[in-house]
Amino acid sequence: MLSPNDGIARAIITSCKGAGQDIPVVDGLDAETESIKSIWAGEQYSTVHKPTKDLVAKTVEIIAAFQKGEEAPAAEESENNGVIDVPIYALDPIVVTEANAEEIFAEDPDRLALLEG
Repeated sequence: MLSPNDGIARAIITSCKGAGQDIPVVDGLDAETESIKSIWAGEQYSTVHKPTKDLVAKTVEIIAAFQKGEEAPAAEESENNGVIDVPIYALDPIVVTEANAEEIFAEDPDRLALLEG
């Protein structure tokens, strides 16, 4: 089941357990702490981790350009919102599963600790 966020993903799992049903393959979004634990426990199948470090770096780059009186860096993509073409600074999301969680969070000691607990 594709869930719009991790909270709903965990609610699906809880509901299935409560109804005595098998847990389906459930994917969430946001890489919330409780979902990382659930993935590591073999319940939730996956979540999507947004690369916060990269998001912050791109935001700082845009702000720095504005502070210098420059235009924002060119966006590689755009999407029309019905009125204008909106520039998009797309960063690749990262799918986290039990098989790759240690690798993905290798440089994040707080997240890595979730896998040990």
